Amino acid sequence: MTEEIQDIFDEIRNIMQPDMDCTARYHALDALLLRALKDRTRHSPVDFTHTAARLYWLCKQTGHPSHPLEVFRARAGRIQKGLFLPNGEDEAYDLKAVCEGLAAFYQTHVPEDVQKRLPRHWRPAPTPAEKVSQAKRIRITVHRWDEHFIYGKDHTHPTEQLLKVEYADETDRTFADLKEQLYEGAQLNLLSVKTIKAEGAYPYVLKPEMLVLDPDFLIDITALCACIKPYGYSAYTHLLNKFAPPARSAAIQLGNAANQFLDDCVNENRDLERAKTSENEVFRLGSAERERFIQNRDLEREDRACPESAGRERFIQNADGTAETELYLRSMQNSFRLSPLAWSTLPDIDRDFFNRCEMQFRHIRQTVRNSFSAAGIDIRQTEVELEPSFLCEALGLQGRMDLLTRNADKLVELKSGKADEYPYRSPKDEHRLQMALYKEILYYNLDRRHEQVQSYLFYSRYPGLYAVDVPRSHIRRAMALRNAILHIEHRLRRGESRALIDELTEERLNVNGRGDRLYTRYLRPRMMEILTPLHGMRGAEADYFHRFLTFTAREQFRAKVGDDRADSPGGFSETWCCDTLTKQQNGNILTGLKLHPVPDEEGAIVRLDLKLPEYGEDFLPNFRQGDMVMLYERNHEGDNVTNKQFFRCTIEEIHPEHMLLKLSYKQRNAGVFHPDSLYAIEPGYMDATFNQAYSGLFSLLTAPRERKELLLGIRPPATDPSVRLHRHYLNEEIDRIVLKAKQARDYFLLVGPPGTGKTSVALKSMVEEFLSDSPQKTLLLMAYTNRAVDEICHTLSAINPAPEYIRIGQELNCAPDFRPRLMKHVIGDATSRKEIYEKLAPVRVFAGTISSLCSQTELFSLKVIDVAIIDEASQVLEPQLLPLLCATTAVNRGDYNLNRLAIGKFILIGDHKQLPAVVSQPREMSRVTEDSLQAIGLTDCRNSLFERLHRLSSLQGTKNIVEMLHRQGRMHPSICEFVNRNYYNGGLDAVPLPHQQEPLAFGTRPDDDRWTAFVAGTRMAFISVQADEAEYYTKIESKQEQTELAQGLPNVGDSSKSNKREAETVARLIHTLCQLYSRSGIPFSPCKQIGIIVPFRAQIAMIRKALAERHIPDTADITIDTVERYQGSQRDIIIFSTTVSRPYQLSILSEPVMTDGREIDRKLNVALTRARKQFFMTGNETLLRNCTAYRKFLDFLSKEQILRL
Repeated sequence: MTEEIQDIFDEIRNIMQPDMDCTARYHALDALLLRALKDRTRHSPVDFTHTAARLYWLCKQTGHPSHPLEVFRARAGRIQKGLFLPNGEDEAYDLKAVCEGLAAFYQTHVPEDVQKRLPRHWRPAPTPAEKVSQAKRIRITVHRWDEHFIYGKDHTHPTEQLLKVEYADETDRTFADLKEQLYEGAQLNLLSVKTIKAEGAYPYVLKPEMLVLDPDFLIDITALCACIKPYGYSAYTHLLNKFAPPARSAAIQLGNAANQFLDDCVNENRDLERAKTSENEVFRLGSAERERFIQNRDLEREDRACPESAGRERFIQNADGTAETELYLRSMQNSFRLSPLAWSTLPDIDRDFFNRCEMQFRHIRQTVRNSFSAAGIDIRQTEVELEPSFLCEALGLQGRMDLLTRNADKLVELKSGKADEYPYRSPKDEHRLQMALYKEILYYNLDRRHEQVQSYLFYSRYPGLYAVDVPRSHIRRAMALRNAILHIEHRLRRGESRALIDELTEERLNVNGRGDRLYTRYLRPRMMEILTPLHGMRGAEADYFHRFLTFTAREQFRAKVGDDRADSPGGFSETWCCDTLTKQQNGNILTGLKLHPVPDEEGAIVRLDLKLPEYGEDFLPNFRQGDMVMLYERNHEGDNVTNKQFFRCTIEEIHPEHMLLKLSYKQRNAGVFHPDSLYAIEPGYMDATFNQAYSGLFSLLTAPRERKELLLGIRPPATDPSVRLHRHYLNEEIDRIVLKAKQARDYFLLVGPPGTGKTSVALKSMVEEFLSDSPQKTLLLMAYTNRAVDEICHTLSAINPAPEYIRIGQELNCAPDFRPRLMKHVIGDATSRKEIYEKLAPVRVFAGTISSLCSQTELFSLKVIDVAIIDEASQVLEPQLLPLLCATTAVNRGDYNLNRLAIGKFILIGDHKQLPAVVSQPREMSRVTEDSLQAIGLTDCRNSLFERLHRLSSLQGTKNIVEMLHRQGRMHPSICEFVNRNYYNGGLDAVPLPHQQEPLAFGTRPDDDRWTAFVAGTRMAFISVQADEAEYYTKIESKQEQTELAQGLPNVGDSSKSNKREAETVARLIHTLCQLYSRSGIPFSPCKQIGIIVPFRAQIAMIRKALAERHIPDTADITIDTVERYQGSQRDIIIFSTTVSRPYQLSILSEPVMTDGREIDRKLNVALTRARKQFFMTGNETLLRNCTAYRKFLDFLSKEQILRL
């Protein structure tokens, strides 16, 4: 029996203790089974969209019957929802199912002592319940299928006999393509199911109206309907749309403005309609502004990009001072503030555009004020909800509606474009279907029957409200299209992208075979702009594209439905698949929230104040300021985000007793929020990062040849040795680095080990040098995280004189000190393109996260970037950078090679020996095998562009474009010695700063005990926390408890992700440090000078509890966090609680990689190098020595540096 399965059965013994709560026992068994399933399937080539799929596959591979485990999982789900209370017999047989299953999975036997406590034989299977004649939905795991029938297991009510499902017959072939789309273990939702009696081996046949493949992989309704083109329905359009550059046009901007008009017209406060405009309003059309407008209108009319625009003249003449005028101006300004760069750079924002804006505004306001209340429609403004969002697991869809009444019986979708106008005006097919699918969501999420919901398409161009009714056959066809999209996604993950791109032809897209003027002149050219580059790929370019396309599809899949990593919190589908207790343990849900709406000055609800209940001292939420969350009503255990409407919000403030949320879309009706209800929040999810990566891959195909060949290693980077510095900097090393960065013509790489001042010194010096080159030179400074961008802004502020710069991003993600530099504040009251240009003209530096800049590429239409400096570059995957590095200016000359690059030279600053980008797929999947890619340094897709170019420089012999910072000013040499010797080849030297030369602040005394002397006199230490002595655990009396602690096992009910003994040791350590500083008379602030690193969030709560029990002053605010959160931070004293108590957790704690010929543990490197003066590690020495990296560390320490308790 392996150590791993021994550990699992130790946990089983722990769970079997009689005093454990039934719900807790089932939760622990279910979690243990899930962990085992992930472990035994992590090397499988199969994609698993659900735990049931893992269970089916593993049982089939091992030959173990799946039914007992399926019954256990179904029962565990009902128990954890409070829907079932098992008896002793149920528990015994469920325990037997789990134990025998685990033994089969690990090819061993159930230990004798455990076996004795299990039933010897299985009890007879209960008589199957009579099948109901109809069911709203049934989820099955597919086992097999033929031309007409699918055979699978029901999740909720598993039976030994498979269910037989008819999916196609001679008269109905809508879902016949499932024959090619299904795979063993696939998840399938059966909707509106009829049960038909049959003869033979299967007494019943299920006949669903619709079948939904892989429903946990949600597809946006907008994306689905985008596959409905005038030339036909095709799932290949979904693949084509992945690569389409971000859409930018006046028509799209008009649509955005129309949505803003609808929001503002619905939120219009009629009591203020005739109020005069305040003198203090920024955008008041006062006499001075009016005169200025009249004088300049003929000269600047086509430059106007917001309220004081061409459309304003007519308002001045015809409606001066009216509420409608002011609302229009305010609404236009609101739209402008949301996307000032788009308003300022689109070429078609002219007089005609603003005339159309004015017209649409009038139509929208007229419709909201009059048509909504008309007989037969009866939509009351006070009952309206704006932009309600839904996740529908039943349909495998998600969507955001424009307008819904409070009781979900009226639905309105706004369209600013054209309807079908021939042979008569009517809604477009894709718009009709969009509305129909929204109604389906209301049926499956809120139980609103189709006939109870009136749906209207509102074409604001005309205007017109069209009542929409769609035949069921069209909805079924749309769901079949969704299944086809999922099949394409599945093929992408399987590595079939080459075949898919070959199949992506004009003929497959133009299903209807159109060849008319509309198609040939407008529709086909747009299609070919994407198809031509895709079919023109060759050699390394094609290998690169397809390898990263597969990699990105796999990452997106895991982000949506989960991955194989041990104790991973899972993907977005855990929102509805995971039980509440697990989500609470992961800190990913807050329940029992009382809500208080906070109105703005006009009475609309913009913010929500949530009162937090008392969760208990062990609970630690995983929410931070700036996080996007989903808010929904949750009054019962069964309430979740898939059977409720939710509101998209951002956390504006978070405090111990309450939090403040900002709604993404303000609501006029406070009654939308029920003061007597309880609410919950869970993390939100967006596909934006993946969408940027897909379009980034395509941008490489259309990039100018010089950049494409550079990135693909076809040509080496060039340098200009004749370039010289304008001045000297901090020291000779910085001078050399800045000079090489300046001499590089294409790119430069700077390796910045911990504490070497890569941002505060090196980046700062580069900025100063580049800005001194020319008054016209423009810089773009980026980083992966907002915190790093804040540090860049701090660095810019330290330059004398400080350069003018703009921060790109959202206010809540920006430190308060730098918010005045956000784009919206710098632009201020600018109301025309000319004024925006004037405000941006002196700005020579732009800063933001990579993600923010990828969504704001309009900047490149205003500014050509001479140099881009990317900090934290080793934490960024290649496809995430491509949209920027391959971007061109707004001028498109047709021939890609003639287009001007938006970014001239780029500098990457990072350290590939510290934390990399987070990747969820295993290395076997991300590893690169193509010779053409290995030749350019690409060995693994999980590596950053920084690391690849660093490797490529060695292959090409271009080491003049690579430098490394050698002088570190953070760690005392005694702390730095291990990483310097083992990770940096002895290349790090102390600056030295005073703290790197001084002895420890407090010496030892003769009367100090062993513990105190150790803490006082050791720079770098390991404290072995094992149950060798009972002095700290006098309450542990039984031999069994002592044995469990010695093995590192948690007590009954404790999570294996926390370790009470280590937490108490950490608290004792901090208490001793406080005493040492106090007796030495040295000022000491634990919350500022001590940092605690842990691998699991559960240990944070355990340590906080231990600190609270000791009542140590100034320790409540000590930062305790994971190593991932600590990168970029430092403290005088770092305490690293390794926490691990089980062998399987070592793979979570340590992920060694080969870098520069050495095995590097990046997490350990980061943990060690956060400390300036002292470093303490606590842990189970016996267990840690099973890990190579930690064994090396422990062997490096002298016996005086290890304290065994």
